[in-house]
Amino acid sequence: MEIKHIMQQLSESVKYRIENYFNDHLFNEDCLRYDLFYFFAQNGIDHKNIILEYSHPNEKLSAKAIDMVIKEKSLISFELKYFREIPSKQNIDRTGQMASFIRDIIKLKLIRDTNFTNKFVVLLTTEEMKKYIMNNGFEKLIDSSIDEEFVINIERKSPHFTKQIFSKLNLLDYKEFNNLKLKKIYGSEINHHYLLCYSV
Repeated sequence: MEIKHIMQQLSESVKYRIENYFNDHLFNEDCLRYDLFYFFAQNGIDHKNIILEYSHPNEKLSAKAIDMVIKEKSLISFELKYFREIPSKQNIDRTGQMASFIRDIIKLKLIRDTNFTNKFVVLLTTEEMKKYIMNNGFEKLIDSSIDEEFVINIERKSPHFTKQIFSKLNLLDYKEFNNLKLKKIYGSEINHHYLLCYSV
């Protein structure tokens, strides 16, 4: 299974959905998840071994599901996030959105089970959210090169931001997550959207 090939197929599907369904607000995070499921199945993964909403193996997070897990000889986990516009065009809590994305990364890092050999987070974002990312210390998510490893520093963010991340994970001691190491696997610009994938 070649994750970059899967992401390229997902990119083509995202392009189609944006062109045909975006203005009618019929494209959401579930579409992204089911398309990813479909492409794995099309590329030789038995659909019965693709599990959505997989119960987190860390007992501290047993109530927090992982978006997708592929169970074959080893386990591969995925979190997916779509920073989308809301139909009302009202102001979006971009800080809250970013905190939820960082929370997804930490959820994957909290998988201690060594049977999970690969962990990926997939992000689809609009142009507006890209501006937030670039202007608030997360620019490496966008401007890093493919296969480049980089670190997101959480320690220097505001107490409000870190509280949004860690309170919902019920983590009291989170020093080990002050610097989050990622590797960029894929990046594509699609009709004022950006589809990105990172190894966690």
